[in-house]
Amino acid sequence: MTKDINIPKISLKAARVNAELNQQEAAELLGIDVSTLIRWEKDPRIVKSGYHEIISQVYHYPTDYIFLVIIQVKLVKTNQGESFLNVIKIRKDN
Repeated sequence: MTKDINIPKISLKAARVNAELNQQEAAELLGIDVSTLIRWEKDPRIVKSGYHEIISQVYHYPTDYIFLVIIQVKLVKTNQGESFLNVIKIRKDN
């Protein structure tokens, strides 16, 4: 049996606001245009994975709690009748 579980996250914009940065300041620290940041905040799935660690450092927030991550949980039964959960983290990005 396999079940996908979405873990609650904050938005990219909320992470920026929590870091007390406006869009201009954040864009400068990230090395991108403000227009790019605006697009990212509207749809964080378009953020290239190479920027995830940079965002985490600039916003002082782990990217696992910003970007959409699916946790796949699979119940596995052994021949001895024991059960255990196999957890796989799958990041959904470009």
